[in-house]
Amino acid sequence: MIRSKYFLLLILNAFGLIAFAQESPIVEKINLMPFVDSGVQVTVDCYKPIMSPKGVFVMFHQAGSSRGEYTEIAQKLAKQAYICYAVDLRSGKSINNVDNETYKAAKLLMKSTSYLDAYQDMETAMKHVLRLENDTAPIFIMGSSYSASLSIRLAATMDIPNLKAVLLFSPGEYFSNLNGDDHYVASFLKEVSKPIWVTSARSEASRITDLFSGKNNAIQFIPEEAGHHGAKALWSTFLSSEEYWQSMDSFYKSLP
Repeated sequence: MIRSKYFLLLILNAFGLIAFAQESPIVEKINLMPFVDSGVQVTVDCYKPIMSPKGVFVMFHQAGSSRGEYTEIAQKLAKQAYICYAVDLRSGKSINNVDNETYKAAKLLMKSTSYLDAYQDMETAMKHVLRLENDTAPIFIMGSSYSASLSIRLAATMDIPNLKAVLLFSPGEYFSNLNGDDHYVASFLKEVSKPIWVTSARSEASRITDLFSGKNNAIQFIPEEAGHHGAKALWSTFLSSEEYWQSMDSFYKSLP
């Protein structure tokens, strides 16, 4: 009798594992050839949901990071039926045991890896996404820190017919030492007409408020807790992550 119960328990556990495996998205690493003459191959992790997709998230990481910044986040969104492209940008290094392969490719070719240099990698990724996905799938851009700022430029200047919204974690005027312009991000922000959801650590909230002043299409979320800089604010290791998720989910799920 004990042996029979043990056997039954093994069967139930097996079915549980199968159900979990079926729920988990398919993850595929792809290498994208650049559309501009930089020669730098862009590495992307594509998370594909098992059910019919509702839309597409294109995700860009913060400084010193990699596509690994979005491992947990992309898994969660894919389980909500969104395709997620987590992109390595050449201005980065490593996070969550995931090395930035675009950075390595740029270094091998002795290319510059400044924040602004990474913009061409964002263009490459977005052009490939537009080619790979059907032209009716809503696209969400997600940026973290410096790439959040460059996501504003991407949304303002690139023709993305099915762009639905832009989700930004801790954007700012990070480029004055690179191009001498203290209003680089603000100049592109004026041109973004799509809905924007923007957040940050609580300590950064006032400068975010100033940057987005007058943008009626932008919603700013300020956490009750101290929060965190960049998209890692969504990591479940942080207790405050739940309030970020609730606000973000409410935003993109309410869009027409």
